[in-house]
Amino acid sequence: IFTGGAEGALVHQSGIIIDKKTANLFFGTSDAIGRRMELKMDSGKVQSFIVSAIMDNIPSNTHFSADAVIADLNVESKLNWAFHTSITQYVLLNKSISVSDLETRLGSVYGKYRFPAGLNVLFDPVRKIHLHSNIPGEQYANGNIGYIYIFSLVAFLILFIACINYINLTMARSLKRFREAGIRQVMGAVSWQLRLQFIVEALLIFLLTLPFAFLFAGLAWPLFTKAVGIAFQGNIPFSPQPALVIFLICCISAILAGLYPSVFLSRLQPANILRGHQGNVKMNLMVRKALIVVQFIISAGLIISTVVVNKQLNYINNIQLGFNKEHLLELPKQLMGTNANSFKNELLKNSNISSVSISNWDAGRQYGAGSVMDDPANEKKRLDFSFLFVDYDFIKTMQMEIVEGRDFSSRYASDDDMNTDSLFPPGKKMTESELLDLYSSRSIILTESCAEALGLHRPFAGKVLRLPVLQGKIVGIVKDFQGISLHQKPPLLVLKGSRIMKEGYTYVRIHSADMQPTISYIRDRWKVFFPDAGWSYSFTDERIGKLYDAEIRLASLFSLFSLLAILIACSGLFSLAALMVQHRTKEIGVRKVFGASSADILFLFLKEFTKLVGLAIVIAIPIVWLAMYKWLEDFAFRIKLSFWIFLLTGLLLILLTLTTILFQAIRASVANPSKSLRAE
Repeated sequence: IFTGGAEGALVHQSGIIIDKKTANLFFGTSDAIGRRMELKMDSGKVQSFIVSAIMDNIPSNTHFSADAVIADLNVESKLNWAFHTSITQYVLLNKSISVSDLETRLGSVYGKYRFPAGLNVLFDPVRKIHLHSNIPGEQYANGNIGYIYIFSLVAFLILFIACINYINLTMARSLKRFREAGIRQVMGAVSWQLRLQFIVEALLIFLLTLPFAFLFAGLAWPLFTKAVGIAFQGNIPFSPQPALVIFLICCISAILAGLYPSVFLSRLQPANILRGHQGNVKMNLMVRKALIVVQFIISAGLIISTVVVNKQLNYINNIQLGFNKEHLLELPKQLMGTNANSFKNELLKNSNISSVSISNWDAGRQYGAGSVMDDPANEKKRLDFSFLFVDYDFIKTMQMEIVEGRDFSSRYASDDDMNTDSLFPPGKKMTESELLDLYSSRSIILTESCAEALGLHRPFAGKVLRLPVLQGKIVGIVKDFQGISLHQKPPLLVLKGSRIMKEGYTYVRIHSADMQPTISYIRDRWKVFFPDAGWSYSFTDERIGKLYDAEIRLASLFSLFSLLAILIACSGLFSLAALMVQHRTKEIGVRKVFGASSADILFLFLKEFTKLVGLAIVIAIPIVWLAMYKWLEDFAFRIKLSFWIFLLTGLLLILLTLTTILFQAIRASVANPSKSLRAE
């Protein structure tokens, strides 16, 4: 929503659109149209703009974030659809045109502009980008619809076992309500009235607890949003639409939870009840045992999932990335011109700085320029390349391992890929063959997997490549390294050297001692060399760690949900144990009269419940194994599902089961048989 009109707001390059927050920050009012503001651009130059429109603040739950929008009137010259473009392009379609229709019509465009075979334009609806898109190089890391599905499923399972627990507790009380149900039937109550009574009771219990649930949710909401890494204005649980949904879920859950107890009690025959017969109590116990098994299937699934997620995160945090991410400082991308080496030398005067390098690699986000070609050995496969333009200190600064050949060096003129004078001698027109020869003479360093994917044989060093997208002489091979998310395998990485990197990200390898004074020193030198550029820095290990924020939140919530599920399941187990002791009082007395010891009675109860939990574990293992296997498929580097995870979970649940029912089992085993038989 714009004030001042969106049409024509960016016709002139001096026009700027700002949001209300920025307008209030700069001018103290959201009515700032026509006001002048000056901004320092990436180049370091200060440019003057006139506010031409005010837009609403862009919410956080979107893929696109901007405080201000300016026009680049030369943007069309940067588009290169035949190969690639780094510019995000948005297309507004007429309502009468569908995406599928447009994709069909683009066939003629591909032919007209001679698109390479197999290359086409794909459209991604803006509404789906934030939760469904995960392509490299986007403005920010998007949300993930998969984790929303996971959290929704876990929330449903927690609610489900809570309903099971309510049924178990209700049925535990049902023995005391047999006589009430019988008397009501004798007094003229029909079955549907009894059913309605118990359903209404369940509904009232749920509704009475609902205000406390809302209060708890309101207090926990800030902690929850912080834990899951979202920022919402206001308190979502108290918003009208979510509150209505929660109310409906509560009502439906109450009706479903009260349905079975109401049907069970309404079917009892009043004559049998008043004579003291307890009807289908055996059936009642069988159903409750089945519900206990379901509860522990869910609990086992959550525990196993928690262990697997945490194990995968631990694997990610400790995996060998092929370079040392610790104590590595990254400075923002900067146009340095001829100051690059002078800046590096100035930083190296600090004894706490061991090495400095400049490259186009942005750690954790993207490697650099990319290109694609068909695999010469298999036409059905394609090879994805990324080209890292680096200075001669890159491998040393990153502490990478050269497994064959040598590093870039100033001793070799061919190592300077940016030496345009030697690449394109002034005044000389070169044929395509001559250009290919020239490019093939330049030095390149490949990763091991890149050399192997190209079908080369050892030794790799010394071989010359003359491929459509890759030419050069291999002077060295470095061990594979992973500089972005471990969710995907890295492309085939090619390093090209430059004596002076005129633009790029600066990486500074520092010692752990005196960290803050060293950072202050780097900041001061930065301001001396680049006074018009803003100062910021980040640690590479933290940047890479942020790639797995969603998984870290998933692990934390799974741990919480697992604990909650176990508590609910154990309370249901405790109630079932109490019911069984009550129902089998006479049996226990008879067994003890005929010589059964307290240990025999104790073993009888422990064995029965251990069988229930064991059955739950056996059922849960294949289900959870499949679910975790599918989740791990999202990672190019992942753990193997070990048998010990399932074994440990099973032993833990059995131990919890025995601990939960131990009190009831001991009470039954030490009971005086004469009292129990007299009571019966």
